[in-house]
Amino acid sequence: MKNAYDNLKAKYIGWLYLKNKTGNIYNAQTNTFTLTNEECEEFKKGHPKAGSLKTVPLPFPELCVELFDGNAATGMHKWTSTQTISVVGSSSCHCPKPLLIIDTVLHDTKEDDADTGHQTFELTPDPT
Repeated sequence: MKNAYDNLKAKYIGWLYLKNKTGNIYNAQTNTFTLTNEECEEFKKGHPKAGSLKTVPLPFPELCVELFDGNAATGMHKWTSTQTISVVGSSSCHCPKPLLIIDTVLHDTKEDDADTGHQTFELTPDPT
């Protein structure tokens, strides 16, 4: 069941990529795409599980939209944790930025035994 879900999701992502591609390559009546052999081979490199979309339409496209939209990153915002280079169609590689953690020293404004809930924070100097 999981394999069928994953395969359908991969086909949907490929279908969405082709449908949003510039040029009039999508036929809504047959739910197929008009691709040259070169375009098809190039598409298969980036979407190996969706290579059959040239000849076989995506089953239940409306259902796939409901099922996968919001659950799959597509378009220019797609990125994976193992990605190291820019993706075709994306404006740039969206790599995560390191989290900056600042050391703080907590100072009570009153004596330790008189807990009023008022505290101040002081940033420690950057060691670099």
